[in-house]
Amino acid sequence: MIHENTVRIGQPIPLHGVVSLPVNKDKKVGVILLNSGVMHRVGACRMTVKIARRIAEELGFFCIRFDFSGLGDSEPRRAGDMDFESIPVKEVQEVMDFCTQQYGIERFVLYGLCSGAHISCKVGEIDDRVAGIIQIDGYSYPTSKTHFLYYLHRVTTLSVWVNRIKKMLGVKTDAVGNQRVLTLESDDENFEIPLFPDLPEKPVVIDRLSAIVKKNVSLHCVFTGREPYFYYEGQYRDCFSDIDFGDLLSLDYYPDASHIFTQPEYQQQLIESIVNYLKTSEVTA
Repeated sequence: MIHENTVRIGQPIPLHGVVSLPVNKDKKVGVILLNSGVMHRVGACRMTVKIARRIAEELGFFCIRFDFSGLGDSEPRRAGDMDFESIPVKEVQEVMDFCTQQYGIERFVLYGLCSGAHISCKVGEIDDRVAGIIQIDGYSYPTSKTHFLYYLHRVTTLSVWVNRIKKMLGVKTDAVGNQRVLTLESDDENFEIPLFPDLPEKPVVIDRLSAIVKKNVSLHCVFTGREPYFYYEGQYRDCFSDIDFGDLLSLDYYPDASHIFTQPEYQQQLIESIVNYLKTSEVTA
């Protein structure tokens, strides 16, 4: 059993959010679920709602999901002298302050998908109140093995060769399987292609993750097969081999899942992955 309340955070232009309160709250750690891109706080496929309610009810974690300024129900704010990338970091810290004042929450686990994952790491780098970070399709860079597997797949996949031959012949297949002559018009509008945020230079991320690990912040990283920079299960540790994560890192990889987890079976697996991380990590210690 949980209670949910809407909240307004900050003045004069508040951030809007929803708090999921477990009936028997005995933890001083809360989970903050962040926007991804321009997505409303319910998340793609309502995933942030499902995650918040599950971990609040089953694990007794305080949860809050809110909209950054200019997204969802939160009106735009004037940036003042802050640069664009600093605004969401400051707003997460503002929400943390609110949760401490209103609910007594002192430590936080940050959850984010894609751009939300990047923001989570930026906050974790500078704020000692962050106990854990759950990032979905977050930072990752290709390795030599990534390139090898990518080109091996292209060489050994029949459909790749068929499509290449069709292109050479000037023929393509439309939605119902009919052959027609290629034109100069683009067909990009027929496909839904996820847009991923630009990654910082790898040394910047190495420094950021090293600072997070030095603070003993645990990381739970989940990757999908639609992440353009991730291609095999051990890639995260390989691309950040200079960092000694020790027992602070846990990983899950779903090569057949979509970036926003549209498939119900993978939604359930993701939620179970997060529940297991919160049960077994030391974020509540």
